[in-house]
This record gives sequence, C-alpha cells and structure tokens, in this order.
Amino acid sequence: MYEKEILEYAKANEVFTTEELQLKLSIANRDKMYNDLKKLRDRHLIFRYCKGIYGYEKYSDFWRESYHNAPEEALSILYMRDNNGYISGADFFNAIGLSTWCAAKKIITSNKVKRKTEKANLIIFPPKEKITKDNLRYLQFLDCLENINNYAVDANDPEKLLRDYVLKKGLDVNVLRFILLKHYNKRTQNYFERIMTCVT
Repeated sequence: MYEKEILEYAKANEVFTTEELQLKLSIANRDKMYNDLKKLRDRHLIFRYCKGIYGYEKYSDFWRESYHNAPEEALSILYMRDNNGYISGADFFNAIGLSTWCAAKKIITSNKVKRKTEKANLIIFPPKEKITKDNLRYLQFLDCLENINNYAVDANDPEKLLRDYVLKKGLDVNVLRFILLKHYNKRTQNYFERIMTCVT
C-alpha cells in the first residue's frame, strides 16, 4: 500500500523516522506502514539504524557497510538537516583547528530535542534559541566559547584563531554580542570581549 511512497521519501531524505514518515505521508494504518518497511528492508532498499529510524540504501557496498556501523553519522543528518542543527563540542573544536583531540561521542545541537538526548554514539543538546539559517553559525561559535575550558585546546594561538574565524565567516560582532547577552554567562561574555579587542 505504502511501499512506493516510502521508498520515494527515503530517496529524498536519506534518513527518516517512522514518526515523520507517518506525518508527511498521512499514513493512517501504522501496522501496514511497518509491514511495508519490512518488505523494503527485505529487498535491501532501506535499512534500520535503530528503533524508529531508517535509512535509504545506497548502491555502494562500502557506503552501506560504513553507515551501518556508524549510525551516529546517519543520526547527525537527521538532526541537523534543513538548518535544524550543527556540530558542537570536540568535533567543532577539531574542525576549526582549536584542538586535535577527538571525542568518543559526537555532539550536536538540534531544534529536534527539548532536552539532552543520547542515541548510539551521539549526544544531542537543545539550542539556546531556535536555530535558523541566519543564526546557526552565531550559536555554534558562541557555544564553542562557552565550552572553551571543557576540551583540550592545543592550538598555538587559540584567541587569534577564534578572532580570524569570526572575520572569515563574516559574523557580525554586534549580533554576537546581542545573542551573548541573552543566553550566555558573564565568563563567556568576558572571554568574547577579550578575543575581539582588535575587531571594530
């Protein structure tokens, strides 16, 4: 009954939940939906990451094997797509050059959770305010400042690196200050002012 629609949705979204599937496709019969999901799995067209979360099978055996063994990568897509989230924690520190340390668990921040949530090797935190296309990089950067003492920073000049990041990404210092005052503590505010002394 729903096989064709489910497969088309899987192709378009790559990773999806049964909850969103039922909502987006207006599926009334859950039992039939689960039966059709099983049929698609048996035909190796989709696969199940964990309870309630499925992915679209790619044609590459290597891709399939790597994603089956790393469900946190698929979950990251689910929680971050459409500007609903961003990479946080040690992975972000690593990405911008602050640290070479890699955490055992991946951390992201997402609109799709209301409280700290753990799935597979992924920890998801709710944002300080709703993430949008416009504020995503601002919140991601300020979260980094807030957690600067929580991770091993081994960059030669972390404050210059952070200052250069703001300039490179074209972040508006006044917007950063506005969000800081709303959501972040005094220590984070003071650290921001210290690293941004050379930016007008």
